[in-house]
Amino acid sequence: MKVRRGWVAAILVLAAAQCLFWLAAAGLAWGTRHLLTSNPQFIAERTRTAVALALWCGVNLAGLLAVALRRHRISFSLLAGIQVANLSITAWLGFQQVSQTCGDHGLEWFVPSGLAAVTLLVTYGAWRRRDRLGPASNSRSVRSRIVQPALLVVWIAAGFGLLGLSWHLGIQGIELQSEVVATVRDEPGAGLHLTLEASSRDFPFLKDFYDTPPDVRVGDRVAILTMEACGYGFPLAVQSQRGIWIDSIQGNLIQPFTPNTWWLHELFRWLSLSAGIIVSASGLVALARWIGKRYST
Repeated sequence: MKVRRGWVAAILVLAAAQCLFWLAAAGLAWGTRHLLTSNPQFIAERTRTAVALALWCGVNLAGLLAVALRRHRISFSLLAGIQVANLSITAWLGFQQVSQTCGDHGLEWFVPSGLAAVTLLVTYGAWRRRDRLGPASNSRSVRSRIVQPALLVVWIAAGFGLLGLSWHLGIQGIELQSEVVATVRDEPGAGLHLTLEASSRDFPFLKDFYDTPPDVRVGDRVAILTMEACGYGFPLAVQSQRGIWIDSIQGNLIQPFTPNTWWLHELFRWLSLSAGIIVSASGLVALARWIGKRYST
C-alpha cells in the first residue's frame, strides 16, 4: 500500500509520542513502587503494574517500527489495533480514577486517549488514501484533502470539550437544598449541627472546615450546598439572611457561585452539555459524509 510521506510522518510522530508516554508511566510506576508503604504485597502489586506498563510500551514500539520499516496494510492494521487498545485502556483508567477521586486525579489519562483517537483518525485516512492524487493536484484539492477534515476535527474536539466541561462541572455531585431550619445545636469541640424541616438529615459545619461558625437560627430559611459524590455528603456552604459561610478547604469547588446563585452554575452546566451534544454530533456527521464522498469512488 503506497501512502504519502506526510501521512506516514504524522502517524510516526503520534505513535512515538504515545511510546514516550507509556515509557514515562512505566518509569514513574517503577520508581514509586516503594512510596509510602513497606507492605510487600502492595510493593509486588506496584511492581507488576510497572512491568505491565513497560511491556505495553514495547508493544507500542513494535507497532511504530512496523509502520516505519514496512509500510504495508498489515503494519497499519497492527498499529490501528494497538491504538484501539490504547484508547480503551487510557479512557478506562481515566474514568476510574476520576470517579474514585471525585475529579481530583485521573484527568491526565485523557491526554493519551486523545492522542490515540487522533492517531486512529490519521491511520484511517492513510489506509484509505492510496496516494491517488498526482503531483499536479491544485490548491482546491489540497483544501478539500487537508483543510476541511482538519476543521471538522477541530469542530468535533470543541464539542467533546464542551461535553467534558459539563461532566467536570457535575462530577462532584453538588446538590442544593433550601428549607427552614428545624434544629440547631453547637457541639463543644466539634462545631455547629443543624437539621431542616423537610428532612431529619444532620448537616455538620465542623470547626476544622469553617473559619467562623455560621450564624444560623431555628426558623431561618437557608440554602445549603452539599457534595454528595464519593459518599462524602458534607456541606460546602450555607447561606441565610445573616450571611454566607463557605468551607475554607473545599470551598473552591463552588466558587465563584453561592447557594443562592447556584442555579447559574447548573444553567451553564446544562447549556454546555446541550451544546456539546449538538456540536460533536454535527461534526461527526459532517466528517462521515466527507469520508463517504472522498472515498466512494
